[in-house]
Order: sequence, then C-alpha cells, then structure tokens
Amino acid sequence: MSNIVLYGHRVADFVNKQSKFERDISIPRDDFTSIVEQAAKARPTENWPALFDNGQRESLLITFDDGWKDFLEVALPILEDYDVPCILFVTTEFISGTSIPFEMILEHIVSEVPEVVLPGGKTIGREFGTRDDIYDAIRKKIRPLAAEKRSSYVKDLRRLNPQVDWAFIDSSNEFLNWDQLRWIDKHPLVEIASHGAKHSLLSRLDFHNVYFDLSSSRRELEQQLDRNVRTISYPYGSNSVLTRWGARLAGYYFGFTTAAGTLSATTSRMAIPRTEFRSFLSLG
Repeated sequence: MSNIVLYGHRVADFVNKQSKFERDISIPRDDFTSIVEQAAKARPTENWPALFDNGQRESLLITFDDGWKDFLEVALPILEDYDVPCILFVTTEFISGTSIPFEMILEHIVSEVPEVVLPGGKTIGREFGTRDDIYDAIRKKIRPLAAEKRSSYVKDLRRLNPQVDWAFIDSSNEFLNWDQLRWIDKHPLVEIASHGAKHSLLSRLDFHNVYFDLSSSRRELEQQLDRNVRTISYPYGSNSVLTRWGARLAGYYFGFTTAAGTLSATTSRMAIPRTEFRSFLSLG
C-alpha cells in the first residue's frame, strides 16, 4: 500500500433506505471502523504533509467533507478509539446555517410529490422512472449551475411545488455549528480546513467567483477559529488550472480533489488525489 488519502461525508448507524442522497454520501459505522483499523495499522501521522516527502512510508490519511454533525457523534469517537487523525473540510455556509445542500431540498420535493414541476413549466413524474431516477435527473440539471443560478432554480422549485411541507427541511440541524467546530478544532486528532463557502462546482465558475468563494471561506474559518487556514478540498472534487490558481491566490497551500491516486514527492500540492471510502473498501 502506498500513501493514500481517503474521503467521505457521513458515518451512519442506520442508512435511510428511502433517501438516495443519504445513501450516496453515507458509510455504515462498521465499514468506517474497518477503514480506521487499517489506518491505525498503517502508522498514521498527524503531520500529513510529510507524506509527500517519504516515498517509503505507507499510510492512510482520512478526510471528511461538508461538516455533518454525525462526524462529532459517530466518526470522531471511532477515530479516538484507534488514535487516528483526520482532516475535516467544512463548507462555511452550511456551518453558519445560511444554506444547505440543494440535494436535501430536492430529495424532499421528490419524496413528497408524485410529479415535480420544473422551472419553465415542464413536469417530471413516475412515468420517467423511480423516485431515485427523478432525483438523479433533476440533480444533473442543478449541479453544474453557479451558486446564484442554483439558488434561483431551487427557489423556483419550492415555489412551483407548494404542496410540499417545508417545516422539517427549514429546521434542519444536520450540520455542526461554530461552537462545536471550535471545540473540535482543539482536538489533537482533527485539523479543520475549508470546503468552500457555497459548495459550488468551482470548475464552472469564472475566476472572480472562484476567488471570492474560496477567500471568503478561508477568512470566515480563520475568524471563527482564530488561526490560519491553508488547506482546501474542492467541492465535488471539481477543479481546473483556473480553480487551482484562484485557490493559491486566495491563500491556500494545499488543495484536495476526488480523483483517485496515491501521494508521492511529485504530487501537485494543489491537486492532491483522494479515494472515496467505499471505493477503497471495494479494493479488498
């Protein structure tokens, strides 16, 4: 085994079989425990940048994206049991509560109405396929949009589907808050870093918006945590030469992707590969 960075989003005691979004981003507790056990055997290091410089070292670095609350409730106790460090990348607007993943809103709409009215007047219903099929089709339309257009599209979805009960989704507290994040930041096993401000598909943004998103996220984290933040993981792993240039100018020294690969002395510090938890487990 070479030096490998792993990533995931959530660790769940029970993965809701009715929610495709949750299934897409969650890993069961037992599977995560297996990963942590392997990381513990591979001599984990808290000084993870050293993994670039020692080609003989074999190690797993565990990372999480977004900032879901179950990191504190489920994942961190397992990491503590095995004394394994990790990086927690957080999306600042999720932590502040000013936005939530559009997938949560979309999943809620699809689960509540048999036929979804889309902006522009078209509808998509059960004749298209299963509820998961409908979710995937609409998500594919929304995901590439810039943050402002995405927000507008989702607002239109809510307006056009008024029969949906929004009480649950509007009171969602699925994410860590700043008090919890400040507590976690003092934990010896956890480094908190940036996952952008709005969870945008950065490769689809112009340079100005890339820089604004990444610099505002870094400033917010530094203000809240009272320390420097120099590491980012690109939302959805989406990056380009322009994205990486914007990240450097925004003050980051390290950038993590979602492209699988291993670390070596020649790995670009602004395009560090990561392997998803479930993909790693499937390798046996």
